[in-house]
Amino acid sequence: MMRINPAPTPPLRLNALVTQQNDTSQSISGRYRWLSSAGIESSVQMSIESASIEIAGYFKQDRTNYDLDYQGRYTFAAHDLLWGLSHRTTADKVTTSALVISIRNPDFTQRTTGVFVHDDWTLIPETLQLGAGARWDYTNLGGNTFAPSATLMWTPSRSDSLWLKYAKAPRHYGSLRSQWNVSPHQQIDAEKMTLEHVPFSMQKLISNLDSLVVAKAEAARLRLNYEIDPRLIG
Repeated sequence: MMRINPAPTPPLRLNALVTQQNDTSQSISGRYRWLSSAGIESSVQMSIESASIEIAGYFKQDRTNYDLDYQGRYTFAAHDLLWGLSHRTTADKVTTSALVISIRNPDFTQRTTGVFVHDDWTLIPETLQLGAGARWDYTNLGGNTFAPSATLMWTPSRSDSLWLKYAKAPRHYGSLRSQWNVSPHQQIDAEKMTLEHVPFSMQKLISNLDSLVVAKAEAARLRLNYEIDPRLIG
């Protein structure tokens, strides 16, 4: 990373900053499965995952995910029925250097709860199967979403099969879209970016670059020649 003094005084120079990135992550999970006397297969799984990324002195993000899932399965007649319930809580905390970047709402929490049901129905044994299902999710950031799905699989022989599927995927809003605003000069909104007009002088930029580079070129006994399109400084 290179940094230029915003109010330079001669002699001008670039200072190299040494950055160090640290990444850590850990997780713990467990699952319990059982079969009821009615023939219903069930499972419950819980997990906690923590991760951190840090660029020392500039940026640090800590994220923790908590997950809880339940799934059930029951087979009867020509049907294979699946259903489930899930919940996830994601907590983010961001720490930054105000000289590099400033983030509004650095603490971010998203909670998502969902239920689903799916049935595979065998129309013709070992030949034709129809599947249908749906999933509903609610998140504190994006509200409710509903996602239906359907599948049709035809297996005329053990070596051939034709598979068709329809699915609607919900769109969940993430932390960058809903919570983070880079300030004070840049803001990112949903589906658009607003650019700010800043006065700019090409002649001044070239003059600054000249003072930075020429001294080093002369010290190395090198000659520096450059050409500038007049349209850039006109």
